[in-house]
Amino acid sequence: MSKLKKIGCLDPEALNYDNRAEIDCERCCNNAERDKLNTEFLDFKTKRKNKSKMSIDYSIYSSGYLDGQPLFRIAGQAESYSLQIGCKGYHTHLLVDKLFYMSCESHEQALNIKGESEEVLVKRITSPVEDFITCNDYIDKVEDNLIIWKNATTYKIQQSCCLDKKKEGYSWDDIGRSCTIQQKVINKKVYNHSTIGDLENLPIWYTRGAAIEYSNILGCEGTHIQHIYGLEGYVACKDKQTAKYMSTSIDCNNAETTMDKSLIFPKIIKTGKMEYLEACCSRWIQYGFFWDSSGCKQLETPLTWSCMEGTMTEIYDGNGEYKSFKEGQKQCGISLQGNVMYNCEFGKCVTTKNEDGEFRTLQECNESCSSNSTSMGKKSITQNEFMNNIMQNRTIK
Repeated sequence: MSKLKKIGCLDPEALNYDNRAEIDCERCCNNAERDKLNTEFLDFKTKRKNKSKMSIDYSIYSSGYLDGQPLFRIAGQAESYSLQIGCKGYHTHLLVDKLFYMSCESHEQALNIKGESEEVLVKRITSPVEDFITCNDYIDKVEDNLIIWKNATTYKIQQSCCLDKKKEGYSWDDIGRSCTIQQKVINKKVYNHSTIGDLENLPIWYTRGAAIEYSNILGCEGTHIQHIYGLEGYVACKDKQTAKYMSTSIDCNNAETTMDKSLIFPKIIKTGKMEYLEACCSRWIQYGFFWDSSGCKQLETPLTWSCMEGTMTEIYDGNGEYKSFKEGQKQCGISLQGNVMYNCEFGKCVTTKNEDGEFRTLQECNESCSSNSTSMGKKSITQNEFMNNIMQNRTIK
């Protein structure tokens, strides 16, 4: 009597590869794609049967237990159960010539974390110590800014993870029990949001594009040119009178940072005007902040700069040549500043149109030429007054 030969999967890349099989069964092989389809199909049937959007308890799929932990015949179910108990991946056991899958990447890990309460699990997910698992492992995909969670994710985990990732733009809706993410949008049409300075509470921008953006925030049209510190800049609105009127209640002084490094403007918050907060935040783009619907947030990657075609340009991925606008301005600032440079003469900063000036910016000149005050003849005036005098091309008598 001939001995029966064992039939099994001999594909080394299959999840159920059996090197002891003597006869190959191709249709018996279970690859990752088929395993995923099988898992999704069974999940669909389970949810349809229960008529529920609640998370699935994957222990119902178990084919038995080993050391108190469920065994599965489908790898995807073991992997999903891993999320349910707070680990990742799966490992295998060969029992009675059959291949079973168990949650977690090792048997030791599966035994160490069994029996945890949901509260303990949530705490470990949101504050991973050994990097077993994080909130990102529970996210299946994002559709139209809505977070689609994996089927093993309970509402408690969804809510906790969503709130924990608030600083990344996540927002939890208690009524709809859903989590959305606000995509960070930075206007790519304007690559320089730096200001030359302020005049009567009006920011003066290096670029017309930035001034137009500010006009849109204020609710006015057009821009106008303003000369300051010997430079030509752009101001929001079609004229100074309109700009001052639209900016009357905007006081961006005394900005404060919160625990998540967002910026708040105490005097603006009291007005309850979101457009005023956005206006203040726009002045901080040059320092690595951006505005979204929930506030003035700091970029995850520090803002850098590059000199491109004679213009200082903001680089948002951190790969710019310069770490600050001021640093790059020394190399790129000539064209930005209309070829105006400065010399220090007898304790005063004077402009020069040629490129032989000692300083490329008025600020550098003032820091080197004077401290808090500048002496002009017999009358002592403050640095701000001195700057205004240069701007208006007049001399104090």
